[in-house]
Amino acid sequence: MITLTFHENFSDDNAARIMLSRWLEVAKYRWNMNLYLWKAEPQERGAIHFHISANVFVPHAELRYTWNREIRKFGLANIEDNSTDVHAILDVKSHENYLAEYFLNEDKHEGRRAIKGKLWGCSHALSQAGKEKISIDEDETKNMQRDLIHLSLYEKIRQQGREIPDFLKFNDIYLTGEKFYASLPDCPIKQNYFNEIYTLKNMIKPKQHSLFNS
Repeated sequence: MITLTFHENFSDDNAARIMLSRWLEVAKYRWNMNLYLWKAEPQERGAIHFHISANVFVPHAELRYTWNREIRKFGLANIEDNSTDVHAILDVKSHENYLAEYFLNEDKHEGRRAIKGKLWGCSHALSQAGKEKISIDEDETKNMQRDLIHLSLYEKIRQQGREIPDFLKFNDIYLTGEKFYASLPDCPIKQNYFNEIYTLKNMIKPKQHSLFNS
């Protein structure tokens, strides 16, 4: 998990996303970061900052160096400023549930200014994942919804007494993981899931870089 911030009370959200996009291009080249999710949030002081979940661990010294180099081009920070944070994910199996909850939890931003424009995004590789489609009849749909009700994000939020986001009123989202699909009998859904996992895992190729590589 990576955090990118601005020292000043920077509120130009569009310019901030431009800087983020440039840094992600650098990260893709330096560390082969091709699987990632990012989210924009406001800090208490009003400045925008970004949280990123990625498929590689970025050394903090290099993270700070590359991010400050990007924002310095806009005259926002000295190259030595500590404007970043990074930590490893130790429990990968529960990480997808954490991300789903984290992206939906807006209570912690109450009273803060609203971010203008796009709030989150992901890499092209992730956006293209899971594109297979399988047609099932109405009875199979009802059976699947019944069997997965305990994994339904809609049901989880409803039981907590929280307001249901509009997009969940028209979509089914289930907090499932690799263990769930491994428990399924052999079927097209299971096969397609593990084909996607295999494809994504093989996109990750370790690459070493010096701190001062351009």
